[in-house]
Amino acid sequence: PKNPKFLESWRSDWADYLLKWAKSLVIHLISVAELMEKNPFDKLSEVALRDILEYMNSKNRIKWRDKNKTLVRIYWRSLEEWCEIIYRWALNTGRLDFTLFEIIDVGEDFSSLPLEDIKEIFRLMVEKNFAEWMGKKRDMVKIRF
Repeated sequence: PKNPKFLESWRSDWADYLLKWAKSLVIHLISVAELMEKNPFDKLSEVALRDILEYMNSKNRIKWRDKNKTLVRIYWRSLEEWCEIIYRWALNTGRLDFTLFEIIDVGEDFSSLPLEDIKEIFRLMVEKNFAEWMGKKRDMVKIRF
């Protein structure tokens, strides 16, 4: 759309759809090329899709993972939300200590998060007093009650 008012609405609607789409398929990382092959994004030009992604980046809903802007991390949940979810999961399942790699193997939606995001979530858990570090590598936490 050429009209700035309609352009903002168009970007917002596509951004909302992309977030819902990624959440429904539990997609955290995707390349622009792969996204362009998925319906309905295959109906957009690359310029239009990149415009939507830049809009989402400005709203902190995606983050470019490389300087060539070919790979995006989609934040359909914030790291703070994932922190709460993992904490509740740990309490509900009785998993009171776990490593980064054990989190990847539990088969939950958060298991497919990028490793650096899980590290940041562990840091947030410690910061919020949900957990404490175990070991010097800071790759294992113990849940606090």
